[in-house]
Parts: sequence; C-alpha cells; structure tokens
Amino acid sequence: MGSEQLTTSQTKSLNKLEGDKALLLWLRGREAWNDWMKKHPEAEVSFEGVVFSYLALSERLKGKRPVPQKLKSYVDFSGYIFNGYISFDGAEFHSKALFRNAKFSGVSSFFHTCFKDLVHFSNSEFHDRTDFSSVEFINEVDFSRVKFKNFADFFNANFGSLSEFYEIEVWETINFRSSVFLEETQFIGAVFKNNVSFTRAKFFGGAVFNRASFCKEFSLKNCQFLSNVDFGNASFGNTFYCSPLNSEKIKSIDFKGASFEKSFSISGHFECIPDLRLTKTSHHVDLSHLSVKLNRIFIKNCGLERAIDAEDSERLCRLKEIAESNKNHNRALAFHADEQRASRWGVLNSWQSMLDMLYSLTSNYGQSLARPCFYLVLSIILFAAFSLKQPENIHKEEGQLKTALTISIATVTPFISISKIEREAGIKKLYGQKPPEDYGLYSYAHAGISFVFIFLIGLGLRNRYRI
Repeated sequence: MGSEQLTTSQTKSLNKLEGDKALLLWLRGREAWNDWMKKHPEAEVSFEGVVFSYLALSERLKGKRPVPQKLKSYVDFSGYIFNGYISFDGAEFHSKALFRNAKFSGVSSFFHTCFKDLVHFSNSEFHDRTDFSSVEFINEVDFSRVKFKNFADFFNANFGSLSEFYEIEVWETINFRSSVFLEETQFIGAVFKNNVSFTRAKFFGGAVFNRASFCKEFSLKNCQFLSNVDFGNASFGNTFYCSPLNSEKIKSIDFKGASFEKSFSISGHFECIPDLRLTKTSHHVDLSHLSVKLNRIFIKNCGLERAIDAEDSERLCRLKEIAESNKNHNRALAFHADEQRASRWGVLNSWQSMLDMLYSLTSNYGQSLARPCFYLVLSIILFAAFSLKQPENIHKEEGQLKTALTISIATVTPFISISKIEREAGIKKLYGQKPPEDYGLYSYAHAGISFVFIFLIGLGLRNRYRI
C-alpha cells in the first residue's frame, strides 16, 4: 500500500491490528474487513481510546490514504466516506476485540456483527443511538461502566458466554427484547434512567441484578429464566439517579408470564407493585426482604387516599399468593393489607369501603397489636368517665374512679365469671337502686365496640405467632 496503505504482505506478521491501521482497514468497508480477518484469524483488534467523530477522525487521519477530500458529519462503513453513522454492520472479529475507552459521538451500528472471541467495551461512551441487534457475542463480553446516552438496541442479540454490564449507565431506553444469554449475565450496580425491556429474553445462565437502579418502566414479560435470578438490593424508583428533584417515579415492573426454573430472589423497596401474574416458579421465591409502595393520591376535600392503578389489587394478590406458598406470613399480611387498600375504591361498594377503612384504622388489617389495645383501653376509660358524669351518681368518695373502671371492665368481659357480680355491685355503689335511664343501651354499645377490639387483639396475636 506504499507508505500508508495496509497490504497483505505487511499484515501477515501482525498479531495486533490497532491505531490508524485499524481505522484505515475499517474505512475500506465490510468486505475488505472480513477478508482481512479471514486471513489473520489470530490478530487482536484494538480501537481503544478512539474517538469516533468527524473532528477527531479528520484530524487523526489527515494526509493519509484512502481518505476522502470532503469529510461529512459521521463515519460510514460503506467505503471511504463519512456520511451518516458509525457502522460495523456485518463485521467479523475472529480474535479479541478491544473498544475500551472509545467514544462514539454519532449514531453507531453493530448490526449482525460477529465477535468470536473476547470483547471489551468497558468505559466506552455512546452519545447517540446505537444498534447491537442480532449481534453474536460468542465469547465473553465486557460492557462494564459503559455510558449509553441515547437509545441502545440489543434486540435478538446472542450472548454465548459471561456477559458483564457492571455499573453501566443508561440515560434513555435500552432494549434486550428476544435476546439469548447462554451463560451468567451481570448487571450489578447498573443504572437505568429510562425504560428497560427484556421481553421474551432467555437466560440459560444466572441473571444478577444486585444493586441495580431502575427509574421508569422495567419489563421482563414472558422471559425464561433457566437458572438463578437475583435482584438483591435493587432500587426501583427510589434513588437519586432517577430524578434529582424526586419528580419521577417508576411506572411499572412487569414480570408477567415469566418462567423461573430455579431460585428467584428479589429484595429492596419498590416504588410500584411488581407484576408477577401468570409467572411460573419451580423453586422457592424469596420475598422476605421485599417491600412495595402502593401508589395513591389524596381526594380533594376528603382527606382520604385512593389507589391510582385498578390492577394493583390483582398484582398484590399474586404477591400474597407467593408469600403464602412460601409460609412467609408477615409478607403475606403486608401484601394483603395493600391489596385491600387497592381494591377499596374499585372492587368494594361504599359500605364495604367504610368497613375496610375502619379495619385499616383500628388494626392495620390484623398486623398491629398496639392499635386495638390502645382503642380498647381508651374505650374503657371513656365509658368510666361517662359513668362518673351521670347526674344519678351518688358515690362521692375517693374511690369512685376505681368503681367506674371496674364497671367498665366488667361490661366488656362478661365471659369472666366474676364480671357480673362486680358490675352489679359497682352500679349499686354509684347509683344506688336507680341507675341512669338508657344506661343499659350505652353499656351494650360499649360492650359491642370493645368486643371488636378484643377480637382484633386476638387476630393480631394469631397473625404474629402463627406457625
């Protein structure tokens, strides 16, 4: 090729293709690239630190041939010209491919590219749309700490070995729809600031999403997980990555129709209700450290809250079902409580909603012991005070409060044998032979309300110590 061109005689001895020589060969087009790769299958290719932009490439390749006289905006792989996007479409990499610390300023495409050996994109930046659809990653691939600042498409990509997306940062939507992961895939510490889709993807190896942050919609709809899945300490909409002003909330987490053939662990706090309806689970699903937030809004001039999404009750019902099947009663109770809150404004009628609100207020749906105990004690004290303030009260001695409390306690505990005797003696002591008019009706009301609180205390004890 003279002083500048890359000839076969000079490249047979190359073990590594890098720098300007790699760029010049790339600019000759896909056929020239693939032909060279077939002749040098052991040659490592390096584009480390390359800035794929008009200014950077025009300055770097100034005076070299073949380079067009008129450079346009971006780099095209169709041959010799910069006229649209940075393209490696259909390229083949037979040995190790290095793109570490590279910067792609324009639209970039790796459509149907085949990487037969190790691939490293770590610490690279994609400033515009990028296309990795139908890519073949036959060996390990490393996207650690890559920044995708625009839409990234991995549709129908195949990952044949370990895939690392450690601490990647995705500013816009990223799509892994219909992708296949044959070995373990790691998204540890990944930050997804916009929508993420793994719809119909297949994970034959483990899928690890530890400490990942999801800010908007996250879909694993109809995915197949044939190995372990771990979402330990993942964040869903409650991290500063999502919005500095906390104005954004994750909209949906969709596992609907997904199949989990091995263990599935998910923990952390969710800002919405994950949809696990129609999922298939063959092993234990760990929800012990999972907390969810039912999104509700205040009703004007009412002081009440209502659920935003009518389907949240069904999603929570599925979570409750999974928790119950795993004998995790505490989580099942928590999911049931939110399920009732979600259905209060859609499934239940007005009277049922009122009773449901009272159930929530007095015992947090059977989860609280303190609330019914407090209301029972309050009811006893109020009835004792009511008894003392009756005009028929003739007992003015120092122990009248004790007498009134005895009457109040005996009224709510008729199942204790001594209660009847103590109540009759207390009433006689306070009012003599003439108790207040309608005092019996007030006693029935006090006894009925207190009995409800006693029942809720028993329910709370049963739920807390259930085996």
